Amino acid sequence: MKIGFTGRVATASAARPWLTIITWVIGLAVAILASGSIGDALVQEDRALVATESGTADDINKAVRGGDDVPEVETIIVTSDTYTFADASFQQVIEDTRVAFARLDGVSNVETPTAANPSRVSADQSTALLTATLSLDHPDGLGADLNSTAAGLQREGFDVYTYGIASGFAAYEKLGTEGLAKGELIGLSAAIVILLIVFGALVASGLPLLVALVSITAAVGATALVGQVFDLSFFVLNMITMMGLALGIDYSLVIVQRFREEMANGRSVRDAVAIAGNTASRAVLISGITVLISLAGLLIVPLSIMVSLGAGAVIVAVFSVMSALTLLPAVLQLLGTRVNKGKIPISHPSAEPRAWSALARGVMRRPVVGTVAGLGILLALGAPALSMRLTFPGTDALPDDMPFKQATQVLSADFGYGQASTLVVVENATGVSAKVEALAAHIEASGAFAETTLTWEQDVAFIETKDVYDAADIRAEDAIKELRSTTIPDYLSNTNARAYVTGDQASSIDFTSLNTEAAPRVALIVLGSSLVMLLVTFRSVTIAGTALALNVLSTGAAYGVLVAVFQYGWGA
Repeated sequence: MKIGFTGRVATASAARPWLTIITWVIGLAVAILASGSIGDALVQEDRALVATESGTADDINKAVRGGDDVPEVETIIVTSDTYTFADASFQQVIEDTRVAFARLDGVSNVETPTAANPSRVSADQSTALLTATLSLDHPDGLGADLNSTAAGLQREGFDVYTYGIASGFAAYEKLGTEGLAKGELIGLSAAIVILLIVFGALVASGLPLLVALVSITAAVGATALVGQVFDLSFFVLNMITMMGLALGIDYSLVIVQRFREEMANGRSVRDAVAIAGNTASRAVLISGITVLISLAGLLIVPLSIMVSLGAGAVIVAVFSVMSALTLLPAVLQLLGTRVNKGKIPISHPSAEPRAWSALARGVMRRPVVGTVAGLGILLALGAPALSMRLTFPGTDALPDDMPFKQATQVLSADFGYGQASTLVVVENATGVSAKVEALAAHIEASGAFAETTLTWEQDVAFIETKDVYDAADIRAEDAIKELRSTTIPDYLSNTNARAYVTGDQASSIDFTSLNTEAAPRVALIVLGSSLVMLLVTFRSVTIAGTALALNVLSTGAAYGVLVAVFQYGWGA
């Protein structure tokens, strides 16, 4: 048998297994040391890498009003179903709340509504809003402190919530961290069960997990170094973990299984390693190259988060392939027949999978029926994707018992606005002040906005308002689009004034637009690279075309299922 590149790599790694393993251990030690700086290397801000309307508005706002020098404020909500603002019990809770929040490190001042100035009290007197001003140099953990302080002030008849950037980010971070840990635990547990079923041996089942862990560790260290030069979003860690588990397990699974099959057929350990390296490892290398080229498509999307996700996926894919092609053969050489240690009587490495074989034979006996049935299922699953709507999830998607969601519900019910805000920045506005004032009045009168204010800084006007609808509500998106395309031109066309709209919903629209505009180019890179690799590998237009068609169909089905579950709510 002719030994190819991957077979030679596997043979060389297995010839000096301890040298190979020691080299990897040294590399992992360096990666672990480097990963200690990962916190300083990653950023929390997501930004567009090209000019957008919301980005332009934010830049003007920061330049004129000094965005970094304006202290953050937190709204503290005190609400009751039993008492009203005028009651002594309600006043006592407000005072206790003020004192508790004023003690926090990073809170410079807490203002409370009074009988003489009740503007921050709901019409039915059941809810009062306190305003906490944060110091410019407040500690990073203040958001969590704000939330825990509010939780400690809960008492019978009253609820206390926080609402603001610091507390909101801390709440989302806590939810995301807990959710990610739970999801990874479920996924890892499922992977272990599946590997045990496939391999039927504890040692063999542990090898794919070992490769995945090595790949993830090495990728995190490399990412920490890359993050010192380029801005990477902290979401890159999520991508590294998910892709590391997926690729590490997938790639090593086929190599280990082929090794065990050859061993079961009487091959020597060295021959089994060489054959597995020459066949299964070759498939891993081709798959890895295709994955790398495909993931590189994310790097052309002009959004920092997408570039970060692409970079993280590419980095962990490289280490997944490297560890599967070099470290795994060395470990298999040392284990030899011990790879089958800890046998579980549910499978045999050389046994034919009867259920799958029966299914394959049945399809091959009736290929037309199988083709029509498969196409029908995939097309049916993909149909919901035709009505896909891209947006950021709103508070409706949050757990009902999450205090941040409850805070937004109280603000919406008692004060008429939701979680988001919108800012209209108007340049060269002095000469058309009357029209700017009329624009602000029109925005306030619309049903989509509330609590609109107009302020002036030199020649720039700032119209700030609260969004009434939830971020995921189509009406919130439509309101911003109408504001940009119709309302502002109606008031400011044929003038020298230029208006830019920013805010949560406006930024979401710009984010989605950049994604959708880049999608065709990304698809072209993914499909084109896949086609080239398939043609080079199989030298068959038919096989390459069939694989590409199945790729598109399966991807469409995945999108359809996502829309059905998350947009339609099926199976929620």
